[in-house]
Amino acid sequence: MVVILGAAIATGFALGCGDGEDEAGAAPLTKAEFIEQAEAICAKSLKEREEDTVSWEKENSGKGNGGTPLTDVVAPSLAQEAEELKTLVPPAEDEADVTRMIGRLSEVSEAFEEGDSKKAPRAIEQFNRESADYGLSGCP
Repeated sequence: MVVILGAAIATGFALGCGDGEDEAGAAPLTKAEFIEQAEAICAKSLKEREEDTVSWEKENSGKGNGGTPLTDVVAPSLAQEAEELKTLVPPAEDEADVTRMIGRLSEVSEAFEEGDSKKAPRAIEQFNRESADYGLSGCP
C-alpha cells in the first residue's frame, strides 16, 4: 500500500487559459518559474497528504468503515492539488503539455476515488512520465 500511496503522491502540474493570460489577467510564467511554483505546490500537497494518511490510519484502523486512505485522503488531496496547479499560468507554448499533465493528475484522483485498480497505475505512470519530460523533478 505504501508503494501505491507513494506512486499516487507523485503529483502534479498546471493549466493555463487561452489567450496567454489567465482569467485574472496574469501573464504566463516562464517555464522555470512554472516548474518552481508547481514543485512547491507538489511538496506542500505531498507533506499534507502523508500527514493526513497517517491520521486516517490511526483513526480508522480496524473500524471497517468501508473507506480507504486512497479513497478518503489521496483522491481528494490530488483533486485539490490539481485545482491549485490550475491557478498557475504556464508559458503559452507549453499549455498543451500542461493541460495533458493536469488531465492525468485528475485521472489518478478519479481512479483512486472509484477504486479502479487498473486505471490508477496507468494514469500514475503516464503522469510521472509527462511531468518528468516537462522538467518537473520534485513531483514525479
